[in-house]
Amino acid sequence: MQLQSTHLLLLDGEVEPSDVVILLQTRLPTLTRIDGEHWRLSRHGSVVGPVELTAADRVALGIDETIEAVFGLEIPREREASPPPSWLADREGLHLAFPEGLPTRGEGRALELLIDVARRLHLSIRLADEPSTGARPDEPSTGARPDEHSGSGAPAPRIITPDPGDAVDLCVFSAYWLSPETLEPLARRVAPTAELAIATQEWHGPPPGLVNEPGDGADADLTEEQRVALHARSDQFDAEALAGEEVLDGYAIVCPLPGGAIELRVHVAEELPAALGGIDWGDIDVTEYEVRWTDAGEERYTADPSEEFIEARESARPIVERLSRALAEAVNGEIVDEFGFLVNRHQL
Repeated sequence: MQLQSTHLLLLDGEVEPSDVVILLQTRLPTLTRIDGEHWRLSRHGSVVGPVELTAADRVALGIDETIEAVFGLEIPREREASPPPSWLADREGLHLAFPEGLPTRGEGRALELLIDVARRLHLSIRLADEPSTGARPDEPSTGARPDEHSGSGAPAPRIITPDPGDAVDLCVFSAYWLSPETLEPLARRVAPTAELAIATQEWHGPPPGLVNEPGDGADADLTEEQRVALHARSDQFDAEALAGEEVLDGYAIVCPLPGGAIELRVHVAEELPAALGGIDWGDIDVTEYEVRWTDAGEERYTADPSEEFIEARESARPIVERLSRALAEAVNGEIVDEFGFLVNRHQL
């Protein structure tokens, strides 16, 4: 493996290589060891590691002497045909690192996985050297710019360090469904401002003239008598449905907070994350309890959020964690973070 031409996950002495492998397998259960340090990601891609570094390797890579080993991506280079649009500014700075075209398809997915692992383990990634690199001249950078140079005159290594604080949202998956009457008081014990989100707007029927003068032409071939009869049958169907037993397929509880809100969305899971693939749920519908924080200023996915945003996020984090733990204990559920990794509720 040519280290300088490979995307590298940088490991210091605080992280065990086995932690990296476990996280990779959590997100990609099909990950298999080919031989020795080679792990197959996909048909054309693999992860190699851990590869121990020598002092000469660290000098050649331009990385800190505390980095002891790396995991590298061996995957074909695949880039978008056009540069990232000027309005695109991602948190990791990939729009600066790849000004001629972002990684896509296999390379893009593999690099995203490596970034998520780095975020979870508080690590950094050294992006592969490229023949031509340069940040957009109209974009400032808060990290190492692709067009910076080291003291020796060689291009500086492109290092990205994902913010571990970006992982806020949690989801609880369970075989048990809690009704709003049960979940609302549970949520209030953690967040006193929690309240059931209920639509308060009353339905007063279709707009005047819809039956006599349909606007979209969908039933233009029908006579007025036929339209009246059709709406009468629809009214009868609605009345019979309302008279039957109410079936609740989802609801939400909202917890207003300074600078944002936490929303607890409850519904049947449409798709389970790969991390839960080893659980036999049988034929039941799995309930998903999404515990998600939104900020009032909508800065969450901007490249350079304000200090006010960071303060609001860190204030909301312990509430999200306590609420998720209380939920998991109440429904004997499994917790997964927003990047698809398992979370031990006893560590929240």
